[in-house]
Amino acid sequence: AGLAYLFTVLTFAPVVIVLERKPVMASITRSFQLVRNHFWLIFGILFPLAFYYMRLEVIVDPAAVQIDFRPILTRTIPLSDIVAAEPRTYDPLREYGGWGIRGVMGKKKAYTTTGREGVELTLRSGERLMIGSQHPGILAETINNLRELSPALPGSGP
Repeated sequence: AGLAYLFTVLTFAPVVIVLERKPVMASITRSFQLVRNHFWLIFGILFPLAFYYMRLEVIVDPAAVQIDFRPILTRTIPLSDIVAAEPRTYDPLREYGGWGIRGVMGKKKAYTTTGREGVELTLRSGERLMIGSQHPGILAETINNLRELSPALPGSGP
């Protein structure tokens, strides 16, 4: 709730910086003033737009897995930190309490948008991370193949 409030009241700060040519702190103050009497209207417009533009994109390259949960989060996990990548079906409500960014404080986390399919990464730290995917088999195979092709990575390969 606090993040939604801050996101809403700070929405106009970048606009104020550009259009009114104010410094950062003055722009934040001005943004609060602009939103103050219209918070629910602005929130009511921005909240659905945020969901409309939200998407989960996973990029796998020879060095890392990058998770872009736009417009909220980007996380990069080096392949050397991944112990296992397994495709599986999961229950988002029972296992993680729903979709989105889940389990932020625990050892079991999830980045999901829709569906029940994904790839569960097990990291060296013991953290287990579910990444929602429409093609979990291909994603897991790609991650595992790159780990096997990277002999310099500790613990990778057969």
